[in-house]
Amino acid sequence: MKTNSFFSLALTIVFLYGLSACGFQLRGQQELPTALHVLYVQTDTPYDAFDAMLRQSLHAQGVTLVESPQQAPLTLRLSKPEQTNSNTTAGTSSQTRIYTMTYTMNFTLSDRQGKTLLGPQKLITSRNLTLSANQLLESNNQVEITTREMQKDILDQLYHYLYSAKLARILDH
Repeated sequence: MKTNSFFSLALTIVFLYGLSACGFQLRGQQELPTALHVLYVQTDTPYDAFDAMLRQSLHAQGVTLVESPQQAPLTLRLSKPEQTNSNTTAGTSSQTRIYTMTYTMNFTLSDRQGKTLLGPQKLITSRNLTLSANQLLESNNQVEITTREMQKDILDQLYHYLYSAKLARILDH
């Protein structure tokens, strides 16, 4: 019994060491660059669900969001999200249908003078949604759930850039 627990502990340590050796780090352990601690966010859709999710997430990361670009050293500009749904199933209408849902957004990060520091970067994600012949895409709650999942994925991609060593080097210069 002791051998099994020792083996499990040793395997866990080796696994964690391997992750840290390749640069893996939990987001909670990373720090946003200091220049991002005060931020102006400009979106084409200031009242949609993604904007609210973004602002709540940034606030949870300790970012102070200001009301005008003059109040912040950096401005994060996000384009209007584009969502497309395409039916990828060929055949009769009595078959199960597969839809490919795609969510796309562009962003740039610029300084107070308007100089682009990062971007424009395209953030894109997609999901397949399978519906039976008697389900409609327009009235299905799976579309809303899948859209929220894609928005969270886009937010994770955005954080990948904001926490990147590349951005930290740009901001340090």
